[in-house]
Amino acid sequence: MEIIREIEEKIAFGIEKLACANRVLLWEVAKQHKLSPIQIQFITFIKRHPEGFCTVNNLAKEFDLSEATVSEAIKSLYNKGFIFKKRKKEDRRVYIIQFTKSGKKLSKRVSDWSDALVEHIGKLPSDKKEKILIYLMELLESLQKAGIIRVAKMCLTCTNFERDAHPGSERPHYCRSTNTPLANSELTIDCIGQHCEE
Repeated sequence: MEIIREIEEKIAFGIEKLACANRVLLWEVAKQHKLSPIQIQFITFIKRHPEGFCTVNNLAKEFDLSEATVSEAIKSLYNKGFIFKKRKKEDRRVYIIQFTKSGKKLSKRVSDWSDALVEHIGKLPSDKKEKILIYLMELLESLQKAGIIRVAKMCLTCTNFERDAHPGSERPHYCRSTNTPLANSELTIDCIGQHCEE
């Protein structure tokens, strides 16, 4: 049991080291553009997601922050002329966050902050990458069930997902929302589907 515990601690330490590498990459870009790391993460999120996801409330959930903290960072981006706020048609109390022209240019320059990490992951064999993806998703699912993280938005936590619906096939899983069979490599860790349900 002690050996198993030791391995678990090594894995946790490895994840911590990866998080540290991520922080270093993020800080480098943040310093270059005189922004905070969280502002870079918000810009990257807004660039990669449909506008319906880009609200203060949703950013607070995604990054597990208070709405006040998110609002402060968004206000700074607004004051610098990188974003503007548009009222949501369905609910006039909610603002959608969008880029200005200078914000779009900035997003192209800063949203590749994790490319170095992606490049090194790309050197791994395909089967290893698939296994790592599944292990990470299972770990995130467990952390969400324990209440340590609030939002997962991935296949394994979605009620529309059927794991191993077609065992033995190349695409063993099934998404009821899109009526699509899925291979391990097609599983998503950041679903933006309208019918994604946790």
